[in-house]
This record gives sequence, C-alpha cells and structure tokens, in this order.
Amino acid sequence: MPIPISCPCGMTAKVKESYAGKRVKCPQCGGGVAVPDAAPSLPEPVLERVDNLFNGCRTTVWLDQIQCPHCWEKFPPTDLLAVAEAEELRGDPVLGDDEFLRFPPVHFSLDGIPLDGHGNRCRQLACPRCHLPVPRAFMTTAPTIISLVGAAGSGKSYLLAAMTHSLRRSLPRYFGRGFNDADTVSNLALGEYERRLFRSADNFVLLDKTQQVGGDLYREVIIDEMPYRYPRPFLFALAPMAANTALKPQTLILYDNAGESFQPGEAKREDETVTTHTVNSAAMLFLFDPTQDVDLRRRLNSNDPQLQNTKNVYHQALILNEIALRMKNLLGLKAGQRHRQPLVVVVAKCDIWQNLLPAALTALPVKTGGDGYELDAAELERVSAATRNLLNESCPDVVAAAESAWATVKYVPASATGCSPQRDAATGALGFNPQNIKPIWAEIPLLWAIKMANGK
Repeated sequence: MPIPISCPCGMTAKVKESYAGKRVKCPQCGGGVAVPDAAPSLPEPVLERVDNLFNGCRTTVWLDQIQCPHCWEKFPPTDLLAVAEAEELRGDPVLGDDEFLRFPPVHFSLDGIPLDGHGNRCRQLACPRCHLPVPRAFMTTAPTIISLVGAAGSGKSYLLAAMTHSLRRSLPRYFGRGFNDADTVSNLALGEYERRLFRSADNFVLLDKTQQVGGDLYREVIIDEMPYRYPRPFLFALAPMAANTALKPQTLILYDNAGESFQPGEAKREDETVTTHTVNSAAMLFLFDPTQDVDLRRRLNSNDPQLQNTKNVYHQALILNEIALRMKNLLGLKAGQRHRQPLVVVVAKCDIWQNLLPAALTALPVKTGGDGYELDAAELERVSAATRNLLNESCPDVVAAAESAWATVKYVPASATGCSPQRDAATGALGFNPQNIKPIWAEIPLLWAIKMANGK
C-alpha cells in the first residue's frame, strides 16, 4: 500500500512502498522528507524520482497561473493534482467515496505522466482546492469563457445543443477550425442534448428542464467541512485544421444555469457560487424569450402552442437587472459604471417572429475574407439594429436593462429548432420531431461573442 508522507511546508502525499526508509524531495518546497519504514511490496516506478509536476518533461511554455473553471481558484500549473486510476484508490476527502483519489504527483513515467500508488498512468488532472477536473490544455492556453443566462423555461438547453451542433459543422466549413470536446466527461449532459435533438430516431423528443440542485449540470464538494455547489462547465477545443495552420488553438468554456438561480430575492451563498462564472466570462449571452413577454406576445400572429401557455410569463428585464447587480457587487463597480464585457441579447424562437423584422435573415452571415470566410460584420450590425428597434418598441425595459449596465450590447435573433413544438397526446408535454428541427442562426450569437471577446 502507498505510504503517506508529510512535509513541514504543509504538503501531504503518498509514495510507493519502494521508498520506505528513504528520503524523497518534497514536490512543493523542494526540501527532504523522510519516508517511514515499511516492507516494499510494489514494483519500482518506471522513473524513480520525486519532482514537481512534469518538471524535466516539459515540452511547451506554461502559463504562470491557471484558473479553475469550477471554484475559480488561481494557482501555478505545478500545483495541479493527479487523479488516481487504480480501483483500490477510490475515495477522495473533497469529492466523496465514489471518486478516485486526488494527490500531488511524486512519481512519473518516462514521458512525464504521473503515476499513482499502484503504478497506473494518471492522465487526468484536478484543481488543488475543489479537486474537480482541469483540462491539460489549461496549462498552456487561457480559455475563453462565455456565460449563457436567461429566465426559467426560456430554452437555454435547446439553444446550447443547437449551438454546439451547428458549430461542429460551420466552423470546419467556413473558418478552418474543428469544434471538439475538450473534456468528454464534463460535456456528457450537453452531448446527450445534442443526440436527442439531432441524432435520435424517435418521433418525439424533449429536453428536461435544468435543475438548480443535483443532476448532471452541477457538482457538489466539501471544502474545509463546508459544502459548495459549482456548475459543470462545458469544455471545447477550437483546433486549427491542417490546411490552416496560421490559426492558434483556443479553449472555450460555456456555462449554463437554471433560470431560478437569478431570480431577484433568491440570492444565497450557494447561488453565488453557481453564478460566479458571470464575472469571469469574456462575454455573456442573455437569452430573451419572446413567448414569455406579455407585450411582445400580442404582436405574434402564430399558432405556436407556447403562446397558449399563460403560466410561463416572466418579467425578463428583472432577471437581467439582477444579473447586472450581482456582477456589479462582485466586481466592486461604482454607480453608473458599466460592465466592459460584451453582452449579446439572443432573441430566441425567431421562427415565429422574424416576420416582424424589415428584412429576412440570410442563410448564414458570412463573407469571403483572408484565406476563407469571416463573419459579415455589416450584416450582423444591420440585423442587430433591427432587432433592437423591435424590442425597444414592445419591451423597452429589456433594452434599458441591457444598455444601462453593459457598455457593448448586440442583439441577435436565433432559433434552436426552426420550428414550433408539438404536444404529446398522452402527456400533454411539448416536444419536437427531430426530423423537423432546422436551427436558424443558432451558432451566430456565440461566434459573435467570441469575436468581440478576442477584440476583433
């Protein structure tokens, strides 16, 4: 069994029994640590040394600091923990008995991969505070963080699924990039959304409402005997394709929350931990649902069954105001000071209201430029201005809430499905036939947000 060691600097770890009675180098402070006597029973490590994480095997330049995508702790890459692979090493003091142990790596393979106490190669890394996974790419590339927020029932899960599904097709075709999962485990829930909407053989599908507690979109941990709840990030790699090596790789993080987390008067400590991503994001998407707005509903001439539901009607400007106030408090902004991050107001379900715009939407607002395609800035600005005018006529409080709190605001129509839902005869639930789903501009809000976040 591994032998626990501890150093006066506070570092604790476990080493193989083959180091019994020897002195090893502390991976944190570099000092010597005595290993207690024990009978060796495990094979010698492939590389017999104790060192900082991957030192001597580094092939790229690391960032000075990493920021955890869960708890937002900042730390140097050498503080990353390894995630054990051996079944005998299940049980972690922060994540619980079902999770594999997280530990400061002290043994490595010849190619610099941490080894656990049973000699297994440990390819997963974790945050030293919350012990949740941190992608290896974070060691070399700072991610672009985008937050998606909106009222309960506005369709955020549908939009996320349509957005990522569309990006997997449009990015390689037009922009010379692949859009791939950077962490398949973190993306499991979103991947299931995509499968059900776009790769299902069923005739009727619907997505479950995002829950505030539990489920696949949140992780609960115990830190210093205190419970914390964090949203599960969706992690993607925007990788240049072989034919376009001039582009740099980019890591993208998307966050989703239950709409109830932003209800005014509902702010609690646990709600703040699940919404802190908003102040760390490079851009924000606010999903506005016209079918939930009383004034705009009166202008919609449609048989869409969502317009027959009078229960899911929210004052969505209050949600946006609440988000702005929480961010201002967390950032310490002064009165009248606006957020610098760009805000994209995504006006959802445009398949039932785009006839209110003065001109039809183009198939995809891209144009030739450079070695391939780029977003058509002029077309985007034209559509943004027309969409803003429509909102300002029917629900000016939403426009006021956005533009009084954010310095840069754009308005983008989109539809996750491109069609109206149908009602299930047996249950009365609203869902979709996957064969009818054809998203409209679903990826454009995110593409424009990334472009603005990169200062372009």
